[in-house]
Amino acid sequence: MRKDSRMVFFDVGGTLVERVRDEQTATVCALRQTVGALEASEVARALAAMARVYRAGCYLPSTEVGEWGLWRAIASSGLAQLPCGHRPEFVECLAERLGDYAADYRVVPGMTEVLSHLRARAWGVGVVSNWPPSLPRLLECLGVGPFDVVACSGSLRCTKPDPAIFQWAAAQTGTALDGAWFVGDDPVCDYAPALSLGMRAVLWDPAGKFAGSGMCRAASGSELKALLDATG
Repeated sequence: MRKDSRMVFFDVGGTLVERVRDEQTATVCALRQTVGALEASEVARALAAMARVYRAGCYLPSTEVGEWGLWRAIASSGLAQLPCGHRPEFVECLAERLGDYAADYRVVPGMTEVLSHLRARAWGVGVVSNWPPSLPRLLECLGVGPFDVVACSGSLRCTKPDPAIFQWAAAQTGTALDGAWFVGDDPVCDYAPALSLGMRAVLWDPAGKFAGSGMCRAASGSELKALLDATG
């Protein structure tokens, strides 16, 4: 367990990783790969049904087994809107395609170098993210680990900006939040709660959306490294 503040915690979505195709495109592709050609009206009905189930259940699973159950429920609801119906073999095939989503993401440019730089300097690196329980598998698939701790809202039943998820991550590493760093792309869920806990917050803002906001920002991996290096 780490006893100093040389620890950087990262958000995941929009900070460490980003989508290479949007969620709707990925879902339509999975549907068509499973059942073949579909009319636009059929796709629309299936997407609407799947979205309803996802919204109702996305925060319920606390394990990967439970998450796979959610994917099956989502697949079944969409297939029920199609002429093929929710045949068991189609449900399993579509659920597997939906749940195996790592190919829809990539590491944010510059972040691999930042993580390597921190590890080379013996800094600790951790993750605090609002994500389903499969987050560790996603990080492993994208090759951005290992991390000293992965605080996943799905597994912990606690979502940012609740300070408890930050406190849990710090406790697992023996790190005092006062002086540790947090890097995230959301002013409300990342930057504000980190500051309130005494952390050194950095808003990851490569598009410059929050220029002039007064928040401590980094627009590139090199800028982020420079900020962290300045503290020793």
